[in-house]
Amino acid sequence: MLPKLLYLSPQSSTFIRKDVELLSGRYRVTEHGFLLKGKALLLLMFLRQLFFLLRHVPSAKVVVVMFGGYHSFLPALMTKLLGKPCHIILGGTDCTSYPSIRYGTFRKPLQGWFTAQSYRLCTTLLPVHRSLMAQRNTYYTVDGEAQGCKAFVPGLNTPFVEIVNGYEEEKWTVGEKMPRSFITVGHFDDPDRLKLKGVDLMVELARAMPHCNFTVVGVGRSDLLSYLPNLNVKGKVDHDELQELFATHRFYMQLSISEGFPNAICEAMLSGCVPIGSDVSAIPEIIGDTGFILKKRDAWLLHELVEQLLVNSDLNRLGMDARERISVNYPISKRAAQFLDVLSEKCRLDMQH
Repeated sequence: MLPKLLYLSPQSSTFIRKDVELLSGRYRVTEHGFLLKGKALLLLMFLRQLFFLLRHVPSAKVVVVMFGGYHSFLPALMTKLLGKPCHIILGGTDCTSYPSIRYGTFRKPLQGWFTAQSYRLCTTLLPVHRSLMAQRNTYYTVDGEAQGCKAFVPGLNTPFVEIVNGYEEEKWTVGEKMPRSFITVGHFDDPDRLKLKGVDLMVELARAMPHCNFTVVGVGRSDLLSYLPNLNVKGKVDHDELQELFATHRFYMQLSISEGFPNAICEAMLSGCVPIGSDVSAIPEIIGDTGFILKKRDAWLLHELVEQLLVNSDLNRLGMDARERISVNYPISKRAAQFLDVLSEKCRLDMQH
């Protein structure tokens, strides 16, 4: 019988399903969701999780928690007491604090405390990019505001292993590209979220460049963005429609204030989109020399950058180079191998501090 693995998360998403799928070949995966809808239900969710852990941790070989937060505290504590390994995957928001845009786990004192204790108690932290441990964000602030979980958890010495996200090249295709077309994708349900992902800069660019076309996918409310004739606003789309949108757009924009290892830009690059990204976390490393980096969050600098790249005659080559870069550097097989090595403790001696 395969060893038992507990996989705990605060939500359900495509990348969580992908992790569960790759783990299922080596483990019997038992999942639990901590689907918090408001603080009023926090105690109820803790009790529900406690009963689940009491039932399953004693018979589990290993525990994996997606993201740090309220939901990671009890698993980290119980596994510590029982001598079981517990690995917490760090994704981005769980390592940051940006009060000005109401973003980041550590901007909330209570949630920050539970998260910090989780990071101290667990066996290993698994950031999707090493910058989530410690970084300075010079893109958003002049002085380079300190971010990363070490900035908010003094004296943190829990071992960490960087395990970047992985992608399946065959799920994304390159189509005929519309000239001067730009796209970005996310979950946009309030103005702060739009600013976090840089959509406000994209809208300013659309106003300044009426000869270009811009598409924003994932807008949850129709009143969030003003009407512009060259701005196409869409809600949530399924994989087939997203594949078609990526395949036919020339550029992908990831102008985020904060990120971990963003999936959408990688999927767009696999679709031959030329990436334009902010100088934040993993984004410059993902793009490499196949696209363009905005060094500061400034609408005028963005305008200048786009004006220059529109006269670039090598866009087809850059798009194909972008696809190859993701295919070679970030295949799902690489993530699977690294993940399974950590869980089997094969890389224990190589862990970074």
